[in-house]
Amino acid sequence: HIILIIIGLLLFCFEFSVMILAASIDPGILPRLPANPVEELLSAQVKDRIHLCPTCHVIRPPRAKHCRFCDNCVEVFDHHCPWLGTCVGRRNYRFFLSFIFLTFLAAIYMSVLFIITTMRAATRSNPASVIQTFCAGFLAAWVLAIAGFVGALLQFHLYLIFIRDQTTNEFLRGEHSATPKLRDVPFKFINLCCSPIPSSKLGATHKPPESSYRAYISSAYTIQHNRIEALITQSSRCDQNSLDEPAPATPPSPPDKPRKRSTDAPAIPLLSTPSPMARSDHREENDDENFNTELPPPLPCIENAPPVTGGIALV
Repeated sequence: HIILIIIGLLLFCFEFSVMILAASIDPGILPRLPANPVEELLSAQVKDRIHLCPTCHVIRPPRAKHCRFCDNCVEVFDHHCPWLGTCVGRRNYRFFLSFIFLTFLAAIYMSVLFIITTMRAATRSNPASVIQTFCAGFLAAWVLAIAGFVGALLQFHLYLIFIRDQTTNEFLRGEHSATPKLRDVPFKFINLCCSPIPSSKLGATHKPPESSYRAYISSAYTIQHNRIEALITQSSRCDQNSLDEPAPATPPSPPDKPRKRSTDAPAIPLLSTPSPMARSDHREENDDENFNTELPPPLPCIENAPPVTGGIALV
């Protein structure tokens, strides 16, 4: 029993130590800089391209992100841990992973102890053993549930490190997806456990000077200016090409198809038939024209013409 208690105390001490380190160490916060008036000249596309943080006024390196809970930009940002009360980033990720691993081991160890205690108390017949069996069984189930949750979290982070080469933030956003080779897994494990911790940038000696920041902003403004000039040049070339190109010939329109005559409606003549009044008027006009243009020959003068009676001439 003394050995089991010593093992439990050692696990608790190691777990508590790495938890304090993960919560207190700088996760990789980038120091803030004062606002620069040059930022107002940059468009939103240029700011996204150079990863300029509007809150910290710094140009974020790759895989960095601004945490909305801590209100700081963190290098190789993984996530914000509510249990630790801080961000998990480049400098404290190994301690966070060690904390998860030791918590999983401690949960498995405690659940095994509770299961053994439950089995021993079940063999006894006194009333105290019944209460002991119930309490030990309840605690064993509770610790096993914690071990399952922490084990799934540990498995997820190992999958991100050795299989996907991503952080939690990149996995959720679908960024920086890679497929490392199997031979790189031991090197990744050694790099994760034995590589030196990067120095913090919060000290005065590691704070980037204002001149470098202005150089970054000036280069970004130059990029935007060159891009605008390139767009203007491209649009002018397109306009010139559109003027030089001949207008496309319009294809001849297809001939009109003859319309089918409906069998129900009566046929409509192309020329309207004049009415009787119009015919008589037209005939009178023709008679006047003939009278004016061609006069009939004069009748011969007949002397001593016989009288006409009843419409019949008597000779």
